[in-house]
Amino acid sequence: GTAIGLVAAFLTAVMRWDITWSRIGMHGITVWDGNLHAPESGLYRFRFGETHGEMKVVIGKETLIDTRANIEVEVELVEGEHRIRLEYLTSAGSPWFEVLWAPPGQPESRIGPEYLSPEPEYMFRVVE
Repeated sequence: GTAIGLVAAFLTAVMRWDITWSRIGMHGITVWDGNLHAPESGLYRFRFGETHGEMKVVIGKETLIDTRANIEVEVELVEGEHRIRLEYLTSAGSPWFEVLWAPPGQPESRIGPEYLSPEPEYMFRVVE
């Protein structure tokens, strides 16, 4: 259905991340929970690129960027793993969003899959 189409569009056209999305509620909200690996300590810049719909990025318990408020922020991160949550509320038309970052001393780019890992309960596992 629609949820599967949205997930496919996210994974193939926009994010290209090997992640698992789950749809919650009846409002078209799509959520991904996982971990962001900061390769070094320092000041990181996060911002939205082209986005169709409403989007929010939360690291730890702090909303960093939100299309309804601030679309760009700089934040200090220590090297290592940080809980990250992406929330997307689709708009009419084609679903599309970009979450960009610039680690210390690096150019802005999409967050690559090598820096993201899903929560363990969303990973494939053998069930006996």
